[in-house]
Amino acid sequence: MEVSMKILYPLLILIFSLGGGEKIEDIRKLYLTKDYDAAISALEKEYLSAPEAEKPYIQLELADIYFDKKRNFEKAEEIYNSLLKTYPNLPETPDILYRLALLNERKENFIEAASLYEKIATQYLKYEKRYRFPFKVERIEKKPKYMDDALDAIERTFKKNYQERVAYVDGYPFTRVELDERTLRSPTGGATFEEKKKELDQMIEDRLLYQEALRLKFDQTEEFKNSLNDVRRRLLFQEWYNQEVVNPAQVAEKEKKNYYKTHEKDYITEEQVKAREILVKDQNEAISLRTKIVSESLPFDSAAKVFSLAPTKDKGGELGWIKRKTYPKDIEKILFQLKPKEISQPIKTKDGYLILLVEEKREYQKKRYQDVAAEIEARLRQEKMQKGLEERLKSLKERGNLRIDTGAVKENRETLGYIFSVPITKTAFEERVAQIPAFFRSDLETPEGKLRFLGNFAEEYAVLYDCENKKYWLKNSVFGQLLEEEKRILINQLRKKMVSDKATVTEEEAKKEYKKSQKEFYVPDQVKAREIILRSREKALEVKRRLQQEKVSFDSLVKEYSVAPSKWLGGDLGYFSKDDTLKPKPVREFAFRAKPGKVSDVIKINDTTFAIIKLEEFKKAYTRPFSEVKAKIERRLKQQKEDSLYKALRADLEKKAKIEILLKPEEEKPEEKEEK
Repeated sequence: MEVSMKILYPLLILIFSLGGGEKIEDIRKLYLTKDYDAAISALEKEYLSAPEAEKPYIQLELADIYFDKKRNFEKAEEIYNSLLKTYPNLPETPDILYRLALLNERKENFIEAASLYEKIATQYLKYEKRYRFPFKVERIEKKPKYMDDALDAIERTFKKNYQERVAYVDGYPFTRVELDERTLRSPTGGATFEEKKKELDQMIEDRLLYQEALRLKFDQTEEFKNSLNDVRRRLLFQEWYNQEVVNPAQVAEKEKKNYYKTHEKDYITEEQVKAREILVKDQNEAISLRTKIVSESLPFDSAAKVFSLAPTKDKGGELGWIKRKTYPKDIEKILFQLKPKEISQPIKTKDGYLILLVEEKREYQKKRYQDVAAEIEARLRQEKMQKGLEERLKSLKERGNLRIDTGAVKENRETLGYIFSVPITKTAFEERVAQIPAFFRSDLETPEGKLRFLGNFAEEYAVLYDCENKKYWLKNSVFGQLLEEEKRILINQLRKKMVSDKATVTEEEAKKEYKKSQKEFYVPDQVKAREIILRSREKALEVKRRLQQEKVSFDSLVKEYSVAPSKWLGGDLGYFSKDDTLKPKPVREFAFRAKPGKVSDVIKINDTTFAIIKLEEFKKAYTRPFSEVKAKIERRLKQQKEDSLYKALRADLEKKAKIEILLKPEEEKPEEKEEK
């Protein structure tokens, strides 16, 4: 996304104003609009008039642009080395060495990269003495800025420098550690030699494709640069969130204990009972009902549905969980005295006689602090993270003097606002909107929705500017992932250009395939029917009688009687053929001899399943027309062509490359031999 000079000019005037120009942070604003050449020019001009003490930092920023923005790695390396030679005592020396280590890793010079990472971790760790009154002395560790990242990177390069190699592709090594790590992520964990060999073959294949993409200079295309930039932004935002929001949101033990004390009620489970009730008018009726229920000749819930006068009747008398002090004292006393599954004697109330059943009981319980400490920490941390994010964004927007021009938004002008003096343009905004899934874009159709998203877009600018100032792109978690993503993007683009884009299917080819495969598109005679499924012949005969004598609609009886899941679809069985074994044979036999509108007699499916079927439609056999199956044929032919092209591409790459596979079946362990 390039910004026109008309919009960029005021920003350049700001940077070069006051004769000497502004500081490096001002120049970094140009990164937000991808005006890297303008940033280089600004730095070079600043360098000419800068004091000697500032010049190495201007050169360092210049090298970083070539490294991270322009991808001119040779130029970046040249400036970094020049800085080390010209300013040997520069405090940022370990930071420059770290950058050189990253560049060596990018060049696949893993031994040199590991050596530099190790140098940073071992030679630049310092300790300072700090005196505290009256006589206490503290030893303070002073680490290089990227020491932790260097330590993590040592682990990554160790995988490439591990001595046991399993394969080479044109001299590029694959180590046992890399293969083991990859196989462990597979569903089977790479338990057999064949599975390990399969994973190694895939690693070799990816390497061949990556090399070919580089040879064809796919890494210089705009498509690649745009895709990589999108991934870079995502990784930077994630790193920013971790560094600025997640990491600071630490919860002290004291905070957790205070929360536990002030929210003590949340961790107390009060004594409760789960109960049912039956309410009747007459005492004798209540006694008779209780006798039947206790003797298990009548289920409690069934008795409630038939005889109870309470509002809970339709739910089988269900009262749910009951706490103390929610019912009259006399009833509460009985409820909490009853044991689970115990039924009360009839209780006289103003409305009649009440019978109670207690189904379950929950005793009073208070959760201990140690049992809920992790839950409290997670809750408090989440609250801190939410608050931290809001405060951090607010601070950035205030510092950047965010201005949204609502008039410009309504009038569809090119400049919609400013943040950190950087123009927020309509072009950039529309590019960002285009990345949103179509399903969510409807929110942007209203002026309010558009302004809300524009605010979010401005926040992205602010966060990105913060990332640039803090050099988060140098963090190991960003660089390592970006390196892998770069390979993935190149491989995908190579496959697209060399395989998918070439695998075109003409209409003539599709028609030819259609003629050859007509049997595949033949659809036999089909019927459409509805069903009522019942569990007894008696119930089925009752339904059949109602259909014949009462003239009740089939659909209404489906909803009232059917026990099959199809009842929620009105009993619809859809279309099926004569040889559809998913439908019972008696059902198919009736359906294919009946006429539309005909209702079957009761059909026995098995001893506990009976059906009544209504035939709705008969559809004669036909061959699906070309227009209906064209897309399916084209997809299949395209896939066949893609498979063929990819196979040829891989064979060609394997033929040109020098591939050496060292992986061999491992010897059986002694215990495995004994078992056999």
